Amino acid sequence: MANRNDQDGDDGVTQVDVDALEKCPQVLDGLKSYIEQKLIPSMAKLHVSQTEKQGDHAVNEVVFGGFDGGHEVGAKHEAYYQAVLASYRDIAKSLQDAADGTRHIVEKYKTAEERNRASAADIERIYAAGGTSVGTGGSSTSTADPAGAYN
Repeated sequence: MANRNDQDGDDGVTQVDVDALEKCPQVLDGLKSYIEQKLIPSMAKLHVSQTEKQGDHAVNEVVFGGFDGGHEVGAKHEAYYQAVLASYRDIAKSLQDAADGTRHIVEKYKTAEERNRASAADIERIYAAGGTSVGTGGSSTSTADPAGAYN
């Protein structure tokens, strides 16, 4: 988005590619949607509840084929599951914040660019009209139109 271009004689001036910056929120929104619509729902396939029933017995009940320490393994699984789920939600929130922030930056930057273009256009119009205020021997001349612009 922003780059320092010392090699082109810009003396370290940072330039912003607004067109590229405008595309970022769409990409961030796409990543957020993927997390919310694909990854988070797919987590249900990995979840093994420690309180629900499986078959005719409680999940935390040791039955034939069960093993000592199974409760601890289940608790670790639940903790890891919840950590990954929380992480996905945090990432989705951060992506949303980044997209919103980038939109805000683009809007402000475009507004500033438009103001700069307008100012440059006014200056060009002034010079083209020949109404520059040039001092000659201590006197200068300039006139303003009804809108307040000099011409």
